[in-house]
Amino acid sequence: MPPPEIAALLAAATRLETPCGDGAMVWHAFGEAALPPLVLLHGGFGSFLHWARAIPLLAPRFRVLAADLPGLGDSAEAAAPCTAESLAAIVADGITRLVGAAPFLLAGFSFGGLIGGHVAAALGPQVLGFVFFGAGGLGLPRGEHRPLLQWRALANRAEIEAVHAENLRRFMLHDPARVDEAAIWIQTENTSRARTRSRPIAMTDTLARQLPQIRAPMCGAWGDHDATAFPYLRQRRLLMRELGAAYAEIPDCGHWAPYEQPAAAVELIEAWSRR
Repeated sequence: MPPPEIAALLAAATRLETPCGDGAMVWHAFGEAALPPLVLLHGGFGSFLHWARAIPLLAPRFRVLAADLPGLGDSAEAAAPCTAESLAAIVADGITRLVGAAPFLLAGFSFGGLIGGHVAAALGPQVLGFVFFGAGGLGLPRGEHRPLLQWRALANRAEIEAVHAENLRRFMLHDPARVDEAAIWIQTENTSRARTRSRPIAMTDTLARQLPQIRAPMCGAWGDHDATAFPYLRQRRLLMRELGAAYAEIPDCGHWAPYEQPAAAVELIEAWSRR
């Protein structure tokens, strides 16, 4: 059973579906339908639950449309071959079906930031602002962290959760005290359902090639201890400057900024909604 805060979030969501491969891409809607739309895209091996701590802070101000990306969470797999372009086309089509021609704000975490860059470039002036947290696909040096532990050969739930807790400490969260029951449950559920392999795409420069095509105001944000970027944050700051985008560094934070520092992540998203 999910922890109480996750159970409450799941109960509050309205499930929406758009086409994806031979099935549906699943979206989770929160907030009043009349509020400005905000699209949230999650990270690799994840689901919309990567935004679990941020959604309750965002829903009073936005109509939140939190995706399960193709082949992740509850969504069907995309048709092969699976590329940033093919995934983004499915996402962009889903957004168009859900919001029509209405302008919307876009935020992506990690792999969701990479896919979001392609979406923002494709949908042009409809995107009011684009904020991405810990995104890969920039062709820059990646962070150095301890290797992740393997869990797929394990059968015992407690052993699997113990491995995920350690991997959260190694890769996702800076403060070990924040590796709590909800984070472990989310990580365990997300990875067990992941079929799309995002890492080969994230290791390319596909996002860097899209960013110059985006017309919306942009902000690239990283935790000051993001395992995917530290100690190479300066290179990311310089790239954002070259592109005319804002750069934000979130203090006391690892890779999973929307969970570890949700108030800071929400503050950045809300700031871009006022631009």
